[in-house]
Amino acid sequence: MEMNLGKITLGTIIAVFIGIIFVMAILPTIANEQGKMTTKSIITNESVDLSTGWDTTDGGINSTLAVFTLSENPEGWKITGCPISTFSLINDSHTFTVTTDYVLTASSGSLQINPTASMNLSGNATLATYTHCRDGYVTEGSTRSIVSLILVFAGLAVMGFVVYNIFKK
Repeated sequence: MEMNLGKITLGTIIAVFIGIIFVMAILPTIANEQGKMTTKSIITNESVDLSTGWDTTDGGINSTLAVFTLSENPEGWKITGCPISTFSLINDSHTFTVTTDYVLTASSGSLQINPTASMNLSGNATLATYTHCRDGYVTEGSTRSIVSLILVFAGLAVMGFVVYNIFKK
């Protein structure tokens, strides 16, 4: 193969420049979408208004009202394929303990405060942190590995485009 470095035309320079600009525009989008497909999303400090479950008549928790639904509750395939995980619940005066203070149904995103819990819920900002799957998340490990190659092949295609334009006769 003969190198045409001294014979590069204006058309070749323009083609390579347009190719590089195109890549700079599209590769970050590909990488972002690839990340969404292979990484679970972390919801940090989602506000949960527990005041609706607070019974003001006797100062305790009303067990019929103390059920809350998280904003990113699993639906469709996520109910069994990707339930909520790594859940924690805190407020200004209390760090909640699973099964003692609350019960989380991970497949539905339903959170029930234990009616025997003795924490002060009124006037406190209660925050939930958890991990969930976004739409488009790939649950199978082998498929996630293949998805990771998308960016590699996109980069190779661009490199091939540039090399072809530089070395073509």
